[in-house]
Amino acid sequence: MTQQIAKIYAKAAFEHAQSANSIVDWTSFLQKAAAIFSHETMQRILASGLHKERELLDAFDHIIEGQTEPMNHLLWLMAERSRLVLLPEVYAAFLEEKYQHEGHLEGEVLSVVPLTEGQKLALAGEIGKKMGANVSLTNRIDPAILGGLLIRLGDQVIDRSLKGQLNRLQKTMYKGV
Repeated sequence: MTQQIAKIYAKAAFEHAQSANSIVDWTSFLQKAAAIFSHETMQRILASGLHKERELLDAFDHIIEGQTEPMNHLLWLMAERSRLVLLPEVYAAFLEEKYQHEGHLEGEVLSVVPLTEGQKLALAGEIGKKMGANVSLTNRIDPAILGGLLIRLGDQVIDRSLKGQLNRLQKTMYKGV
């Protein structure tokens, strides 16, 4: 649920940044804001509820330089709804919007064994051809998939893992009974 909310804020921010021709400024602003509000101490302060989020914004207003009125409005709106804790997710979703706009997709490949750089590049090239985008992939080891690959690109998941195949076979077998 929180990811969906963060995506809504990010999409609105990106659309404004695009129309105002200020994508670079917004990227920098959100990066700084996300860094502040993702800090462990700040997360504890936000979770405690001892301070109003609007008060916290006043304290950090001078740290994030170059803010425009729409940037301030985003922060105030999020503070009003007690959602400053979502700023790191908003920043990540904003980057997804930016990369998609630029024809670039960031993804993650789960595998049982580490992939070589060549394997990641070859896989990214094949996916990029099919999706019509420039794709970058990171690799994470996950023994739970048993074998094969599980690829995540934004909201899309390509499951070519042994665990996924076994789950699909199990569902098919239960349907037949």
